[in-house]
This record gives sequence, C-alpha cells and structure tokens, in this order.
Amino acid sequence: MSDNQQKVDLYFQLLAQAGLVFVGDYRQILHNPNETFVKYFPSSNTFETFVEDFQFAKSHINFSNWEIIDQNKFNLAPSLDGSIGEYYYSTFSYCIEYSQKAPLPHTQLDYHIPSQVTLPDIQFEKVQIPKKLVPKQKPNYAIVRTFYVTDRNLTGNKKPGNMFGVKRSPTLTYGVCEVSMPHDRQMGTLPSPSIWKFEFRQDPEKHVILLSTVISSKDQFFADIADRVRTSAQNSAFLFIHGYNVTFEDAARRTAQISYDIGFQGAPVFYSWPSQGKTLEYTFDEQNIEWAQANIKSFLDDFFTRSEAQNIYLIAHSMGNRALTRSVAELLAEKPNLRERLKEVILTAPDIDAAVFKQQIAPALTSTGRPVTLYASSKDMALGLSQMEHGGYPRAGDSGDEIVVVPGIETIDASNVDASLVGHSYWADNRSVISDIFYLIRDSKRANQRFGLRAKDIPAGRYWEFVL
Repeated sequence: MSDNQQKVDLYFQLLAQAGLVFVGDYRQILHNPNETFVKYFPSSNTFETFVEDFQFAKSHINFSNWEIIDQNKFNLAPSLDGSIGEYYYSTFSYCIEYSQKAPLPHTQLDYHIPSQVTLPDIQFEKVQIPKKLVPKQKPNYAIVRTFYVTDRNLTGNKKPGNMFGVKRSPTLTYGVCEVSMPHDRQMGTLPSPSIWKFEFRQDPEKHVILLSTVISSKDQFFADIADRVRTSAQNSAFLFIHGYNVTFEDAARRTAQISYDIGFQGAPVFYSWPSQGKTLEYTFDEQNIEWAQANIKSFLDDFFTRSEAQNIYLIAHSMGNRALTRSVAELLAEKPNLRERLKEVILTAPDIDAAVFKQQIAPALTSTGRPVTLYASSKDMALGLSQMEHGGYPRAGDSGDEIVVVPGIETIDASNVDASLVGHSYWADNRSVISDIFYLIRDSKRANQRFGLRAKDIPAGRYWEFVL
C-alpha cells in the first residue's frame, strides 16, 4: 500500500476517532482490516466542500450506519504538529491528490483500514478551527419560485399562506411565491408535518412549505415572467388552475411541486380562484369557479401577449377545468393569432359533465388545432361524489365504461396507477403520471411515443392506459 493511501486511510480513521464519521462499532472494524470503511467521491480540493461531498457519497452507497454527525464536531481538531486544524487540511489534500491519480471511473476510491497502520494515541481537545476550514453545509432543500395571480380577497394577515382568503376580490392581485422542496422527498409527494411522526413544526428540509408570498404590480409581474421565460431553453411557461377544495397555500405548493418534479425550466404560474378549501363547500366552489371564468379569460389574454413565452402549457385540475376549457376556447376563437403559441392543453380529472364536454367543450377546443391531453381514472372517488351530486351524470374525468374518447383529444386512463384513498390528485401524486407529463412537455411526445402507455380501441375510438 502506498504512503499516500496509508495517509488517506489514517485520515478517515482520525475522523472516526473524532466522532465525525463512523461505521457501526469502530473498535470492531479496527480488528477487521478487510472491512470496507467508507467510499468517498472527492470533487474539490477545498475543505469547505467536505460535508457536501460526503453526503453525496452517502446517498450513493448502501451503508446505513455511517454519517456525519454534527457540524460542530469539526471543532474537535487533531493536531499532529501543533498547528490547529492543519492536519485536517493536509490529509484532505492527500485524499484529493490520490483520487486524481487513481485509474478509477468518477474518482471513486475504496478505503480499507490497513493492518500495518497504527492509530496514534491522540488526545482531542475542543479548539477553534479557522473559519476558512469550517465546512459550510448547504440546506437539504431547494427553493422553487412560482408566479401567481388571484382573485381572492386580501385578509391583512402577513403569513405567506394566509395572505389571501376565500372571498371574491373585485381586482386581480399578482406576485411571487417561494416554496421549499426537500431533496429527499419522493416525487409526487407534498409532505407536511405529521403528528404520527411526532412532527409539530414545519421543517423545509422535510416538508413542502410556502416560505414567502410577495405582491407585485401587474407590470412588474409580467416583466419578471418575461425575464424567466427568456432564460429558459424553449421560451416556455405554464399556467396551472387548481380545482375544488384548494386554498391559496395548497395551490402554491402544488404548482411548485409540478414545476420541480417535471424539471420545468420556464416560468411556472398558477391562478388561484376563491375555492373555500373545504370538502363540504362544493356548491360554493361551483359558484365561484363560474364567477372567476371572466377573470381567467382576461388573464389568459394578458398571459399570451405579455409573457413573451413562445411555448405555453395550460394545465387544469378538477373543477378548474370548467373555467380553463371555456376561456381558452373563446379566447383563441376571438384571437386566432395566439394559437401557435399554445403548445398543449392538459386536462386532469376534469369535473365537467361528460355529455356537455363531448357536445360543447371538446369541439370548441379541438377547433383551435392545438393538442389536448385528458387524464381520467375510474378510481377517482371525488368525481364519483360529484356524479351523485349532479343526478348521476358521468364526469369527463371518469373512465371505465363512460370514458371520454373524442377525435382530437388524447385520453389517458390512469386507473392502473397507485392513488390515494380519494384518488382525485393521482395526476400529480403518482410518479408514473408525473413522468408521462414530463415527456409530454419536455419532448412534445404524443401518447403513441411515450413509454408506459398501451393503446385501447373501443367503438368511440382509441384511448391509452398505463401499463403496470
């Protein structure tokens, strides 16, 4: 074993002795020199990035018992020559130097505890390491910036999630939200504090949190969107209109999740109409989405003309589809020059009378010549309740025997994918559906080109279903 390799091994032994890293019982490992101690992927020659690199290695190796314990433990610095902290830096440099010469892919090194190296008897004292040597841990979450427009009332409450209420506003309010997105979060999920996990406060490293809500002028709003659009490769933007039983905070978190999970590089925007955010206020929400339709159409006009986006995606969920479908059909009929900028209309779990959709809405949408994708499911309990509420008439977002299949619209049956108990948010909660939307938006692939879909032919035409 080379001198450099021995120094690298000794370095990690010292870290373990200092309590910075460990694998199970350290004494047992010392008696088993063939035991792999740690795999490390160096990527920088600066000591400050040690924590980041180590966490990267940890996420790629199937070891459950080793970790960096506490950033403050770095103040326990071994000193072999009297210079506080110097040993850490010099041995780390050896580690980098050796890794750069190693003929291994991705500078991957396997460190073993050599039997011929004796761990020195060093007494550790609490000392102060120079600031330049203290690693700076980056937060374990991303911050997703989304744009919003709303016709909800201002409440006067300064908390980001409570600034807007459930009443109608005579004017539109514009602005920006910032939402935390934990790196360790599973795709499609919106984790919140859970008493079952003894979580009693929000933690951005664990939960999707609305961190800030800032109001801006209309001109500044569109200027900021245009700036974001110009920095994206495809000059793109999407507008999301939420459904029934959704608060402003819910809409902000969901929009950020969609944007993050599909890796959207353009401007993510959501329109929040005054849903009551309560399960038992269905009729109230029906009245408010009908009231908001004129506002949504007006905003769509501005969005097409002032965002500078050349590729616009319109996404609606549940009851939000009622306003979006009618508004975009009317707008593009009045201003056909806007059509070529509309890249896709995505209708998820539409809570619309299926017969009305087929006879009135679908012909108006398809006449624009722009592609439309509809996601439906037979496991959507919320739409089942809506059907009961509306005299038993099927909904456009239901599948099964009543699945909506019309020329010019690609219908995707998501009944096979895992869903929540209610199943109404399957389109954003499930990795298969999110992945399908990802390829739909990123690559502009049609259903017959996307992985995981299977064609089904019925007398009404062809639709697609997810393959398990």
